[in-house]
Amino acid sequence: MARILIVEDNDVLNKAYELILTHNGHTVATAYDGKEGLARAKKVDPELILLDMLMPNLDGIGFLKAYDVSHKHPTVKIILLTNISEKGVVEQALRLGANEYFLKAQLTPAQLVDMIDKQLASK
Repeated sequence: MARILIVEDNDVLNKAYELILTHNGHTVATAYDGKEGLARAKKVDPELILLDMLMPNLDGIGFLKAYDVSHKHPTVKIILLTNISEKGVVEQALRLGANEYFLKAQLTPAQLVDMIDKQLASK
């Protein structure tokens, strides 16, 4: 399966996503803020990143700018999982290389797995 990095500051959600994805055969690494996420990404070379937008130290937009998907990591899929629904922020994240955006509050575990499978299949 795939190498997935979860960058999520909410401990319960971070662990829940990790459990769901590990159960589905993926190799999962986790980080609790954007700064830690950048360091982990260098080590694990993820194929897909689940990225929260509101985090301490470095938020999702800061992570996307530093990670530079378009130029440095064009094959990495990035899915935003956040509760931000502000159109401008979401559009900026998509311009910076995110592939999809979902509201955490409306996402079931089955939808999470389907969404990841869909993104990984579109490589």
